[in-house]
Amino acid sequence: MARKQFQMRALVFPAWTVPLALLLLAVFTYGFMLPRLGFYWDDWAKISVPRLFGAGGYQAYYAEDRPLSAWTHLVFNALLGETPQTPLPDWSPPQTMFGPEPAHGWCCYFEKGELNAQLQNWPAVAALGDQARQKGNHPQAEGSDAPREWQPFIRAYAHQGRWAEAGDLCLQAIQVQPEDSPALCSLWQELDALLANPEKITAQGQVNLALRGK
Repeated sequence: MARKQFQMRALVFPAWTVPLALLLLAVFTYGFMLPRLGFYWDDWAKISVPRLFGAGGYQAYYAEDRPLSAWTHLVFNALLGETPQTPLPDWSPPQTMFGPEPAHGWCCYFEKGELNAQLQNWPAVAALGDQARQKGNHPQAEGSDAPREWQPFIRAYAHQGRWAEAGDLCLQAIQVQPEDSPALCSLWQELDALLANPEKITAQGQVNLALRGK
């Protein structure tokens, strides 16, 4: 009995070995995959916001769907050392740590487009929309067939006077998800307040006709 108690005491480790053991377990479990993970745009966009647009960028980034979320980044960035900095337009994650930037997919164009739309940088949004469409993305294509995600580009094309393209995207979005027609109708009514031109009148007639049919 005494021998068993001695053996049990011999198995007692200092308290600091517990977090060390957990760290080693995490390293051996996930560490070998780190060089292959790269990074994901929906995560890096949030890190890029204060560097590209300053602290105020968080309020704009979350204004549409999570207006109360900005403060969490401001607080925790300050506590953890990622204090919002002045804009750095050419900043990107270091390749030595995270590897080369992956090929741009739809999520990249949408995240960038939505952020620039919230900051009302319409030329940048339109340019991103052009790039996305050149890669085969459109409201009826698999992977980019969420009508809501095309609203920033519809809005940008309208602000740039490219009403035919704005109307075409809106029509495609209606065909994909007719239940989103009320949101698209509200968007088009908002855009209707912009200056009229021949392209707008034609596009507006086509969209209104489609909306009435839903």
